Amino acid sequence: MSGDGDAEFGVFICLDAPTKPMLEAALEAGTWVSENDGRIYQRVQILSAQDLIDGKTVKMPASRTALFAEAAKEKQGKQGRLV
Repeated sequence: MSGDGDAEFGVFICLDAPTKPMLEAALEAGTWVSENDGRIYQRVQILSAQDLIDGKTVKMPASRTALFAEAAKEKQGKQGRLV
């Protein structure tokens, strides 16, 4: 497997179960160590549609950034008119 070199890891989602050559290629891609948690992760992870249905998830470190921006606080007072 080859990639653009910029990504730490990738996920391949396939309809059917991955074949033996697909799994071997994913293993050949190697591993990486997360700076966030120091754990080792596969560079290429393969999930089938059935894996997703069964609740399997991508193994990756938790993000240090918030997923959603915090909403601005509303000022107390009279509500404006909707146009």
